[in-house]
Amino acid sequence: MTDFQTLLNTLARHEVEFIVVDGATATAHGSVRLTVDVNIVYRLSTSSI
Repeated sequence: MTDFQTLLNTLARHEVEFIVVDGATATAHGSVRLTVDVNIVYRLSTSSI
């Protein structure tokens, strides 16, 4: 089982820019299908900033 707290703390400690997206987020945006997954989306490069 994934230790999400440690994962998120590690990303933050290394200053990785990321957002967390899950089934609740999809529902809030109008999806009728509820999922219980968690996805982490991170920035690949800072060259576009």
